[in-house]
Amino acid sequence: MRLFIGIGLDQNVKNELINLQDAWLVHASKYHKTTFDNMHLTLKFLGEVNASKIDEIMIALDHNLSTIKTFDIQIEGIGSFIHDNEHILWAGITKGKENLQVLYNKVEDAIKSISLITNQNKFIPHITLARRVFFDYKEIPPLPLISARQKITTITLFHSHQVEGRLTYTPIGHITLR
Repeated sequence: MRLFIGIGLDQNVKNELINLQDAWLVHASKYHKTTFDNMHLTLKFLGEVNASKIDEIMIALDHNLSTIKTFDIQIEGIGSFIHDNEHILWAGITKGKENLQVLYNKVEDAIKSISLITNQNKFIPHITLARRVFFDYKEIPPLPLISARQKITTITLFHSHQVEGRLTYTPIGHITLR
């Protein structure tokens, strides 16, 4: 199973992100946008993991996150990463980054404690709005940004898979923060 650990977003935040996505992608000739139901903030991509490890992952997360309290983040701005000559369009996090880093470190410790081998990419908190984006302009005209607050109360283990030819992120376990 292809798994990752992330943070689900409130419906109102997702609505704001979809509106932002629509305003920006009208200026792109090609893109794969993140669907409403798939909007999230990734903490750790685990990759292909045997289903028999799910309980072990959840126990390790529960143990390592037991002292983490709920907190707020501020979602602001927009940017892009270049990957394989294509843009990955994202919304940024301005407030709460320190708390997200602590949370990420605890998730990393949990994964290491069960000897799960994963990538060691640097954690850059963001919410992916679209992948494989090709903009029609060298310079994008001024477009709307976002400023939304999200309370972080739950961490989710997601299964990334295809359902009827469509990428789907299905929650398979939750850890509630204190």
